[in-house]
Amino acid sequence: MDTSYDNLRSPEFDEWSDFENEQIQTFRFLHKQLRQHLGISDEKAAKIPSGVSAGMAEECTRASRFNLLSTADLAKFEKTALIKPVQTLYAKLCEIYDMRRNYSMDSIVGFELHNHPSKLMVEDFEKSSKKVDLQCVHSTGFGRFGKRLLFFLEYAPAYERPVASIRNALSKLASNSMSELDPIERKVKQSLHYLYHRMVDERVAYSCISTGEAYLFLKVDEDPANHLLFHLCVPAEDAVSDTLSLPSIITPISRMLCLTLIATKTPLRPLEWRCLARSLVTDDTNLPEDYEPSRPATKADFVYGKSPTPAFCSMICLLNLKRGFGLDERCPNYRQHLKHSTDNKHPAGIDGVVEQLSKTMTFEDFGPIVGSECGTTGTPFWIRCPTYGYVFIGKGASTWSWPEVLDERKFYNHLNDVQGTLVPVFVGTMYLNPGQRYFLHGVGEISRFLLLAWGGRELTREEWYGSKRKKVKYATQIMEAYGIEHNSLKCSNALWNDELKKVLLIDFHRSEMR
Repeated sequence: MDTSYDNLRSPEFDEWSDFENEQIQTFRFLHKQLRQHLGISDEKAAKIPSGVSAGMAEECTRASRFNLLSTADLAKFEKTALIKPVQTLYAKLCEIYDMRRNYSMDSIVGFELHNHPSKLMVEDFEKSSKKVDLQCVHSTGFGRFGKRLLFFLEYAPAYERPVASIRNALSKLASNSMSELDPIERKVKQSLHYLYHRMVDERVAYSCISTGEAYLFLKVDEDPANHLLFHLCVPAEDAVSDTLSLPSIITPISRMLCLTLIATKTPLRPLEWRCLARSLVTDDTNLPEDYEPSRPATKADFVYGKSPTPAFCSMICLLNLKRGFGLDERCPNYRQHLKHSTDNKHPAGIDGVVEQLSKTMTFEDFGPIVGSECGTTGTPFWIRCPTYGYVFIGKGASTWSWPEVLDERKFYNHLNDVQGTLVPVFVGTMYLNPGQRYFLHGVGEISRFLLLAWGGRELTREEWYGSKRKKVKYATQIMEAYGIEHNSLKCSNALWNDELKKVLLIDFHRSEMR
């Protein structure tokens, strides 16, 4: 499937009718917890609203007093006036047990500039009709890099997105009057179109567009998945409104803090949900000719968060599988293999295992390895063959990085005689159909795998320069004897294998044959 969002249909647009209720409930809870934590009595708390009303009005109109001439100006302004106060309050709330328990909070929430890591994503992005400046809002303590994406925050200065144009665009989008949009309103629609598809890819429920004068809060509905809900807040208007039941919620800081807490409490959407949402906004004519629909989703597929990494097959197990020898009784998955075996032999050849894997693999059978860093060209995944129980490494690659990753195959094949002693056993390659693909935050859509045996753990810096130095040098000499220059040898590309008591070399994307 084309990764350009311009080739996908827009979602349906609806008013986020429950927005105020969600914000008010969240604000009341955090207000109560913070008041108790700081020891503020009910009598003192009752006097606070009248004492800060002028301050709230001041905050709600603050952006209009500054000459924000660019997105960079707006981002710089918001960092000081909005983001830092939100981070400070969030950190203070993390000290409260009931807040941590109810909102799954950790100690830090980070606002980071969104970068497009892959060449393909950048090229598609630059070709698209609109550039979007995004902040990725993370909470620490989750996922493979110790943080989890909560929501996106896009900056669009008010001179580019006037409040009146946003309001008119939303009204027309909700009534499906797309043809009546003027040029500025079309830009609003383009922002919503991009953010919806970004949210679906990243499996997050929330986003926000800030103009400095207005905040457009967005939510992707879980069911139906092709609905984007919106709510426009204009703090300067809210400050003089008498319709809000809780005036303290109207400030941008309060709004953003509540959104952050709501997003922290909301788990990532399941992978099957992403596939369902994508199918609802994809024309059949855009699907590749070799597309095969994935099997119907089951409850077991709707797994939130990270999956534990299963035990990898032993090097001897996969080497014997490749050479046509018997099972390795010391393999952690020996009993699984034995269920389909006769005479203690492998139940299928290595090509048969890869073919069976392609047919039967579901979202329960692979995932990124928690704690592993993604490399220059690929990201390590664990992959399990559900039929026979084989578990190995998949070096996951996006479309743009696949040629470099695939090029490694020739080096593993050239080193066939020393697979399992100098390099991990090369199992094969596998392509995922659109219904199976995994979108990894900061990497992109993983669509292909280079399959290998588990090589071991990375060498530490102390081992690299000390106790394992001779073994690294010996492995390098053998590799060079086969006519290969690695050209990227470092700690992360040299693995210590406890099973073999050897150093194994990996990552040949920069290597050359002499």
